[in-house]
Amino acid sequence: EKEFGKMDTNYASTLAVLFEISYYSGNYKKALTYTQEEIEIIKELQGINHLSYSSSLNDLATIYYAMGQYYQSEDLFIQAIKIKKKLIGENTPSYANSLNNLAVLYMLMGRYKQAEEQLLKANKIIKTQLGENNPSFENSLNNLAGLYEDMGNYSLAEKFHLQANQIFKTQL
Repeated sequence: EKEFGKMDTNYASTLAVLFEISYYSGNYKKALTYTQEEIEIIKELQGINHLSYSSSLNDLATIYYAMGQYYQSEDLFIQAIKIKKKLIGENTPSYANSLNNLAVLYMLMGRYKQAEEQLLKANKIIKTQLGENNPSFENSLNNLAGLYEDMGNYSLAEKFHLQANQIFKTQL
């Protein structure tokens, strides 16, 4: 702050790091403060149609998710997804990751059909862009398996867990 001032991308990047430290140490209130300040700086300097802004919205959504404020989290995840779609398109691993974040929230909310829709889209993108032997694809399969477990569809859950396990074994 002393070197660059508050209205600087370097300062915003520092806030992003402080957000992560606070978030992973469980201090959500502090993490919320850091990410809200970061969002305002990015909004002012780079505008709302920037990947940094989308990333910051995703961070804010993650905090609200962790705090149990699911509807606020959902709105922010959707906003971040729309920005990514506009800027980088739908066929990127980053976009798929954002869909995955929203799907996990939907799972927690018991909105399984919506979660399934997002996970299937993300899975297809990851498979196409990164291939079937990529750890991100393995993670995507495990998320689908978890969803089907929650839905009580154990045969599909087993199928996806076994497929993910095969990928895991190839990574060793």
